[in-house]
Amino acid sequence: MAEFDFKCPNCEKPLRIDEAHQGKGTTCPACQKEITIPTKPAERAPQPKVVSPAAAAAGMGDLLPQEEKEVLSFRPTMKMYLGRLFLALLIAAGAVALSVVVNASPAVERALIIAGLAVALILFLTVLYKKYSVLYRLSTQRLFLIRGLVSRKIEELELFRVRDIQVAQSFWQRILGFGRMTVFSTDASAPKFELLGVARPLQVKDAIRVHFRTARLRERVRPTEFISDFDEAGMADKDPGF
Repeated sequence: MAEFDFKCPNCEKPLRIDEAHQGKGTTCPACQKEITIPTKPAERAPQPKVVSPAAAAAGMGDLLPQEEKEVLSFRPTMKMYLGRLFLALLIAAGAVALSVVVNASPAVERALIIAGLAVALILFLTVLYKKYSVLYRLSTQRLFLIRGLVSRKIEELELFRVRDIQVAQSFWQRILGFGRMTVFSTDASAPKFELLGVARPLQVKDAIRVHFRTARLRERVRPTEFISDFDEAGMADKDPGF
């Protein structure tokens, strides 16, 4: 469902609501006063930004959409696949050891070694494919998730829509220096971005944070409260979620 922003008529706190709730009563999460959700205003076509040559020469040109620049680009770290690599090594070593222990003909021994090495090679190639078929890119305006080697699927998120960033690391991931990152946004088509196998995730998180705050300032986006918890009577709960 599409959403739109409006201000509380009492405290002027920016709020966000699904357009299906237009005209319903609710409670402002900031001032706790009863309000009526207004009708969604008609959308206007976006106006192009104009910067004077003097401002561009002074460095203001970096704020223009056409001046988007890449900040960093990375793939999942190999450390994420250490378990599979270790399994491939064990299978190869086990096949060689089994061919030595088993009292069989040379043909059988060769077959055991070849089979073990083939399985280990398949596991190794699978790891390489998983690593190099995913690419994460951060620019000054967008976050990209690119999947595939031959065919490609590209997902992107405008940084000014980023709402929160979460980093999760297990005990071993903290030791090895990588983790999983989840980027939450207000984009209805991509409310959650998952970045797996991120090396130095706290540094990457800080980089995204710096640029999404800059993008918010550039687009003049203010933090808003999202009202979503309506009961059967159409009234919002007293403690709406953010």
